[in-house]
Amino acid sequence: MPRPATSSAPRWPRSPLGHRAERRPDLPQGCPERVDLDLLRYVWRYPRRSRPRVLAAVAAYAPDLPVRRLRGRRHVARFLAGIGKRS
Repeated sequence: MPRPATSSAPRWPRSPLGHRAERRPDLPQGCPERVDLDLLRYVWRYPRRSRPRVLAAVAAYAPDLPVRRLRGRRHVARFLAGIGKRS
C-alpha cells in the first residue's frame, strides 16, 4: 500500500518501543529488536527509489500479472476479505 514516507517512516521505530520490557512475540528467543538506520532509510526512500523499479520490473517480466495498488486501510481490508471468496 503506497504511503507517504512522512506517515510510514515515523511508525517504524514505534514497534521496538512498544515491546521494550518484554521480547516481541514474533521474534525468536535471544533475538532482540534493534532500530536499524539502514532499514529506516530504505523505508523513507522506497516510494521515490524502489517502487518505480519494482513496477518497471513487473511490467517488463510479467506484463499480464494483475497489480493492485491498495491506497488505504479500507481498501486493504476489502481486498483481503475478498481473497477467500474467489474461485
